[in-house]
This record gives sequence, structure tokens and C-alpha cells, in this order.
Amino acid sequence: MTRPQVEDISSKDLRLRDVALNGAALKDVTIDGLAADGQSMLFDALQLEHVTLRGGNQELCRHRLRP
Repeated sequence: MTRPQVEDISSKDLRLRDVALNGAALKDVTIDGLAADGQSMLFDALQLEHVTLRGGNQELCRHRLRP
């Protein structure tokens, strides 16, 4: 099975609502100003390469990001 690919993305002030990103491969992705609602399951079982996430919602990212 092939993973969905997300590559070469740069974004500022991104707000996520009701988002689930499961099993994707992220490469060369930078998000500066990430915010998400409490319902979003951000990332699960991802392949990450050169990914930077910065945002105002650190608590959500800390608990939802699983290595």
C-alpha cells in the first residue's frame, strides 16, 4: 500500500478543524503558526522527513504527536 505524500509545503498561521492525517509521508514541510481545535487528531503513524511545526497550540501538538 502506498502512503499519501505531502511534499514541499510552507504555510503561516494555519488553523486545523476536524482534521485527521493518518499514515501519510511528509517531506520538506514547514508550518509556522499552527493552531487546532480540540477535536482534531493531528498526526498518527506518519513518516516525517525535514518537518517543522511551530504554533500557538503547543499542548495539543505535544499530546497528539506520536513518534
